[in-house]
Amino acid sequence: MACASIERADEVERVLDEALMPKMPPDYAKNFRKALPETPGRERIEENVAREPARTMMEAEG
Repeated sequence: MACASIERADEVERVLDEALMPKMPPDYAKNFRKALPETPGRERIEENVAREPARTMMEAEG
C-alpha cells in the first residue's frame, strides 16, 4: 500500500487531528464551566477555550 509523503508541519497536524479525535470525560465541560467564575485568570482561560482544538473538545458529547 502506497502512502503519500508529508512534507510540511501543517500536514502532520491535519493527519493527527483526524486520527486522534478529542475526548473528555462526560461531566468535564459542565464542571469546568461551574468552576471557571472563581478561577484566577478566568478571562485568559476563556479566550484559550474559545480557540481550537479546545472549543471542539468542550463541545464534544462525552
